[in-house]
Amino acid sequence: PEVLRLLGSICGQSGRLDQAAWYLEQAVDADPSVAEAHYNLGVVRRQQGRTPEAIDAWTQATRANPTHASSWFNRGIALIDLDRLEEARTSLTAAIDAEPEHVNARHQLGLLEHTSGNFNEAATQWLAAAELEHESWSHWHNAASALMDAERFDEAYNAFAAALTVNPRSATTLSSLAVLERRRGRLEQAEQLAR
Repeated sequence: PEVLRLLGSICGQSGRLDQAAWYLEQAVDADPSVAEAHYNLGVVRRQQGRTPEAIDAWTQATRANPTHASSWFNRGIALIDLDRLEEARTSLTAAIDAEPEHVNARHQLGLLEHTSGNFNEAATQWLAAAELEHESWSHWHNAASALMDAERFDEAYNAFAAALTVNPRSATTLSSLAVLERRRGRLEQAEQLAR
C-alpha cells in the first residue's frame, strides 16, 4: 500500500490526476486504515473538481485517524464551498482540536463565524491565530473588526493598534480605526484618522 500511495502522490504532483487517483484508490483498497492514502485521494479528487468525492475521502481519513488535522481542514474548506456551513464548522473545529496551532483552520473558522454573524467566536479564532503568528497584520485586523462588530470597542482598539504595529501604513486599518472611534463617539480622533 505504501508504494501505491507514493506512486499516487508522485503522479498527483506531476499533474497526472487520473493515474494518481487510480494508484491511491488501490492503496485505500489494500489498507483502508492508512489515513494518508485517503487524504491524498481527497486532494487529487479536489484537483479534479470532484469535491463530493474529495469530502468522502477526507471523511475516511478522519475515521482512520481522528486527529488527522489536514483532512479535517480540507474537508471543512470543501464543505464551505458547497455551502454546508454547519458541517464545515464541525470539521474546522475538529482540525483545531487535533492541532491547536493550525493557524489556517483558525483563520477559516473565523471567516465562517464572522460571515454567520458570530462575531465573538470569530474574534476568538482570529485572536488565537494572531497569538500564533504575532506578525500577521491580517489576523490582528480581522480580530479587531470582529471585536468592533461585537461592540467590544476597547478590545477592538487594542487589536487595531497591534495591526498597526505590524503594518503602520495600512490604510485599511487606519480607516477601520476611524470608524471605531466614530462609533465610540470620539469624533475628533475619527476625523484625524480619516485624513
